[in-house]
Amino acid sequence: MATCPSQSMDRIMKRAGAVVVAVAAVAGAGWAGASWYTGKRVEETVRQGVADANKANDWGAKIEIVSYERGILNSTARYRISGLAGTTGDELLLAIDSKVHHGPLPLDRLVKFQLKPVSATTESTLARDEGLGSRLSTVDAGASFRERSVIDTQGNVDFRIDTPAMRFAQDGGTLEVAGGAFTGLSEKEMTHIRVNGTLESVRIVAPVAQQGTVDIRNITISSDNRVGRFGLQIGDGSLRVGSFTIAAATPAGPFALAGSDFVVASHIEEDEKFMSGHVSYNFGKLALNNTDIGAIDARFAVRKLDGATTAKLSESYREFARKPRQPGETDEAAARAAIANLQAPLKDLLTHSPAFALDALTWTTPVGQSSLKVDVTLKPRDTPVERAEVNVPGVAVDRATLDLSVSQPAVIDLIARLTKAGPGGQKITQEQAREQATMVVAMLLGGVSQSGFLTAQGDKVESHIKYDGKTLNVNGQDVPPEMLREILPMFE
Repeated sequence: MATCPSQSMDRIMKRAGAVVVAVAAVAGAGWAGASWYTGKRVEETVRQGVADANKANDWGAKIEIVSYERGILNSTARYRISGLAGTTGDELLLAIDSKVHHGPLPLDRLVKFQLKPVSATTESTLARDEGLGSRLSTVDAGASFRERSVIDTQGNVDFRIDTPAMRFAQDGGTLEVAGGAFTGLSEKEMTHIRVNGTLESVRIVAPVAQQGTVDIRNITISSDNRVGRFGLQIGDGSLRVGSFTIAAATPAGPFALAGSDFVVASHIEEDEKFMSGHVSYNFGKLALNNTDIGAIDARFAVRKLDGATTAKLSESYREFARKPRQPGETDEAAARAAIANLQAPLKDLLTHSPAFALDALTWTTPVGQSSLKVDVTLKPRDTPVERAEVNVPGVAVDRATLDLSVSQPAVIDLIARLTKAGPGGQKITQEQAREQATMVVAMLLGGVSQSGFLTAQGDKVESHIKYDGKTLNVNGQDVPPEMLREILPMFE
């Protein structure tokens, strides 16, 4: 009997459909199997990572895996971080819930047609049923800290953290944080980490008894750091603040400090033997009790730190920090223990003549500019100096320079504008305040100029000191080094 073409086509389509279903089933089984395998690898990596973090941390915290449930396509986990100090000295606990979608084609990426194979994706939130999360209130009741990560096949992690607008209250004080977001990339098993983020604002209100507030706005954070050849972090970081205010009630009256365009930036680098770095602070504008006090810029630097010895010093500090403090141990005993623990690596570090410097500290106002520069090179000291009850490690100054330049008009102007009353608390005019400030500055200069360390150069007061390890030169004149040794025994 002949077969109808339509029936033949129907059988072909059914067989083709069966083949498609079979292929899909095999592919699905392979996907699930691969997902289970990567899920197993992820769990092993997570557990090892937590163990390594607990072993390496020197900040007193403990990370615990409360639960880890591995499925075929995804896993869920809860982590608990304890041992963090709270605002009143109590212990602060964080609980984090995480969901891991297994690779190579995580379901959350597959539904978005993102077909590039990865090891896993994660999504984590701050748990709201214990610890800090249970004490936070958010503008959106369902909002929480949320982290999303993609872990590629090489172990690199591309992540994003979103923070909601929230409020935390404790003991009459509050912390309010507006929304923000942070993105980052961790490469080569966390040996290279880049982070960029912003927060709209942070506001801290102290308990009523302390009567103080801190308000910070337009915060930007940037960091690009990697582990260098000596096992220490090198790279760049910065913190930028659009504006800030600090207000408090003091026995002398209300206190208010405000500023704008505040930037902190750091840089650490290394060569084959040494490490060096600097950190700078820039205040674009400062005001004290609504009085403009100008702009302040500072840059601190360290040079010629022997890399291998610095790594040993860092490890010695971490070992000491990880040790629990003995019951009844006094601050003095703890200080002695810390110094004893660091004495040997510190002495090794000093043999390479490290240098520490205040590269520049400038204070700028419309009336004038003042500056200070200090550069000090250290060396080991054979005989430690006894100070108070603590034996200071054997540190001596090998050579040093200091250059100071102070604008008298700027100092007089600032004192006059900050002065609100004259003798007896009587109100005075701005001109009277200026005359009073001029007298104060003249008296101060008269008291210190006799030592020879300060000299007047026009409207500037200056000091230039140079010590080469044997001789001391002050403002172009050689003077006995004992003059400094009486003040600073570090000058041998």
